[in-house]
Amino acid sequence: MVKSWPKIDNGHRALAVALFVFAAAVSSAHAQFGGTAIAETLTISSGTPVSGDLIAYDPHSQRYYIASEPNDPSLFGVVVTKPLLVLRGTSGGVPVVTSGTAEVNVTNAGGSIEVGDYLTSSSIPGSAQKAGPTDPYVIGTALQSFMGATSTGSGSILVALSFARRPQFSPATASSSPISSTQQNTPKTQGPTVPAVQVLRYLLAAFIAVGSVYAAFRNFGANITSGIVSIGRNPLAKTSIQLMVALNAALIVFISLLGLFVALVVVLMPL
Repeated sequence: MVKSWPKIDNGHRALAVALFVFAAAVSSAHAQFGGTAIAETLTISSGTPVSGDLIAYDPHSQRYYIASEPNDPSLFGVVVTKPLLVLRGTSGGVPVVTSGTAEVNVTNAGGSIEVGDYLTSSSIPGSAQKAGPTDPYVIGTALQSFMGATSTGSGSILVALSFARRPQFSPATASSSPISSTQQNTPKTQGPTVPAVQVLRYLLAAFIAVGSVYAAFRNFGANITSGIVSIGRNPLAKTSIQLMVALNAALIVFISLLGLFVALVVVLMPL
């Protein structure tokens, strides 16, 4: 009996092609698994930004620049070198993240930084400093402490990014309160409230992840089972059947990983 290669239907052929397209897309997106944020490439209008520099955005001139003003209301993001994923943006730009966690350049010009302190921009280009009790524009909270060797010492620490305007403390409250400035600068617990949009995002990500795994096993799992049974019935076609089983197994893994990847992008993509 002459062995025959198994026929691959149009569905299998399309998915096999999609495997190569997906691999190329991931490559062109510059997936980098050294960080925990998704970045986009932006052109910085002045200076040469380095990893960890704070970036601000001027809506009037529509340009991005290295932040060099204390408590800058136009704070936008942080330059990174190894985010989770870099999306192609401006040609020749630098990757900038606006959410997640990232290494941020800091200075102790505003005082020693403790874990949980709010951070804002400083007069040192690109560097963040501890936010004062009345500084409303913050980039997030420190996940590491930083003392610095001198009053103007600089370095970098890990920061949970959240570019937003925080409730501003009045000077009278700041001066009369018996709580220390460090405690005042610590984020207040708001309770387990989660924005509705974020809940929908998590639900969509879960649906995509679970749905892709279910669809993969539903469409190709039966082929694997029938293939294993066929080996015992037709030993002469063992090689071709094993090839078909391997192809179906590869498609299951590919579709499942693709779904998990898309779900991760949905969760981490900035709003």
